[in-house]
Amino acid sequence: MAKHNSIFIVILSTFLLISCGNNQPLIISKDFPETGWHRFDKLSFDMQIASVKNNYSISAIIKHSPDLEYDRIPLHIIMTYPSGEERIWEQIIKIRNKDGNLNGVLKDGVVDLEVVVRSKLTFNETGKINLLVEQIIPKYDTPGIFSFALKLTSEKG
Repeated sequence: MAKHNSIFIVILSTFLLISCGNNQPLIISKDFPETGWHRFDKLSFDMQIASVKNNYSISAIIKHSPDLEYDRIPLHIIMTYPSGEERIWEQIIKIRNKDGNLNGVLKDGVVDLEVVVRSKLTFNETGKINLLVEQIIPKYDTPGIFSFALKLTSEKG
């Protein structure tokens, strides 16, 4: 019986190593109540950097109503590296193009919009990064924003 358990553990470990090394993107999502994403609600995302040899990209994914009253959503983003270094930037997510048409994919009454906010990122050390994201629309309530997610994608450098 112990021999069968050992074989099972080896097979399971091999499977986990293969599945963890396949560069699948990491997506972390935050859902909002009916009133949407409040002005001062800062969202915190912890993501793991597994290799300094890879390039990384970060995408924002917003699910919203097609009736969202804003054409753009300004974001304030603070990224803390594993070393503690911070990078701060503002990012504009364009909900509609210059012709007034929605960006993203409309399905079942929800628009799914994905925008790359940083690409070809490199890191000097492995470990956890933290991204703190705040939407800075002047009004407190923004009804029509259902969720916000960040996606971390890794590519061999």
